[in-house]
Amino acid sequence: MSELPQLLAATLALAPVTAHARTHPGLPDYLDALDRAYDAGDWTLQCNSTRLCQIIGVTQPSGRPGEVRAVVLINRGIRKDVSPSVRIGFIDGQGAIIPLTPDEEWQLHASGLSERPPSVKLDIAATAPDGAFRMSSESADKVVRAFRSWPATTIRSRAGLNARMPRGNLSRLLAKMDRLQHPRAPRMTPAEDAAWLKEYHYVVERPSPADHPAPSGVIRSCPGGAAANKAEGLRFGDGTHLWLAQCAASSVILSETGLGSLKRIDPRDTAGQLYPQFRARFVEGAKLQVDLPPADRDMCGQQMTFGHAAREFYMLDHRRYDRCRNVPPQFWPRLWYPTSWKFGEAPPSNEGNAPPSIEGVRTP
Repeated sequence: MSELPQLLAATLALAPVTAHARTHPGLPDYLDALDRAYDAGDWTLQCNSTRLCQIIGVTQPSGRPGEVRAVVLINRGIRKDVSPSVRIGFIDGQGAIIPLTPDEEWQLHASGLSERPPSVKLDIAATAPDGAFRMSSESADKVVRAFRSWPATTIRSRAGLNARMPRGNLSRLLAKMDRLQHPRAPRMTPAEDAAWLKEYHYVVERPSPADHPAPSGVIRSCPGGAAANKAEGLRFGDGTHLWLAQCAASSVILSETGLGSLKRIDPRDTAGQLYPQFRARFVEGAKLQVDLPPADRDMCGQQMTFGHAAREFYMLDHRRYDRCRNVPPQFWPRLWYPTSWKFGEAPPSNEGNAPPSIEGVRTP
C-alpha cells in the first residue's frame, strides 16, 4: 500500500537545507548561512549545501506598457577563483518571457557616469532551455566587471532593444559568495558532514493516467464543497491514484488507495509550516509540481517538483525567490536537488535510492 498521505512531510526531510531550513533542529550554522538569501539592491545571492552559489538580478516592474526587463543570472562553481558564468533572460512587466533572437548588435551601455566608457558587446554562446541566453566566458567576465564598476546599465541594440538592468552593490555579494564558498577554517565537523551532506539517487516511476473518473470527493473538494474547475489524476504501479482538483484560487491534492478511500494532502516545508493554500500541477505527465504560496502572487515564493519512487514522492527540484517582482520560476535560484535521478519504466524495487547506472541519468 502506498504512503502517499505522507507526500511532502516525509519527502522534504530529505532536503534539510532548503527553504526555511534555519528552523530545522540541529542545523549547523554553516548550512544555515548557505541557505539564507542575501540582497544588495536588485541583486540576490543564494547558495545551497553543495556550496554552489547563484546571483539573480532583476528590477521591479515599472508599470509602463511595453517595458523590457533583463533577468541576469550569475552562477559560480566551488573551485576557488573560478570565473562566473552569466545568462540573461528578458521578461515584461508581468513576467512573461520575451522571445528575442540574439544578434551581434546587443551592447551593454553604462549610465550615471560623467564620462561614458565604451560599451560591452554581448557574445551569446547558446540559448538555455529556460529561455535565457548564455554568454561566452570572455563576455561574461567583461559583463560582471561592468556591473561591479558602473552605477547603472542598459542593454540596447540597433533593432530597438532597450532593456532595464539590475542595480546594486554586486561586489558586496561576490565577496559574500567568496566567504561562504571558501571559509578560512572548516565550519562543519566530520560528524556534521556525515549527518547532513549525503548523496541521493532516485529512480522515478512513470505513472499512467487515472483508470477511472475522479471520485465525487475529489470533484467537491474545493472550499465550501464547491465543484472543482478541473480534476485530473495519475495511477501508480501499486494501484494508488493521486488526484489534483483545481479550485478557483488554489489546488487540492488527494490520494486514493486501491480500496477507494481518499485522503487530502496539504504540503509542508522543511520547517514544518503547513500550506493549506497552494497551486499544484502535473508536469511531463509524471511529476508533481507545487507552488507555495499560489503562483498568482507576483511570481514569488517556493516551487517544488516531485517524482514518485517506491511508494513515496521524492523531491527533484526546489526553487525559492521571495522578492515578488514578477519573475518566472525557471529563473529562481535552486535550493536543493538530488545527486542524480532518472525515469524507470517499471516501479523500482530498490526503494528508489540505489546508485543508478550512468545511462539515462539526468544530472541536476
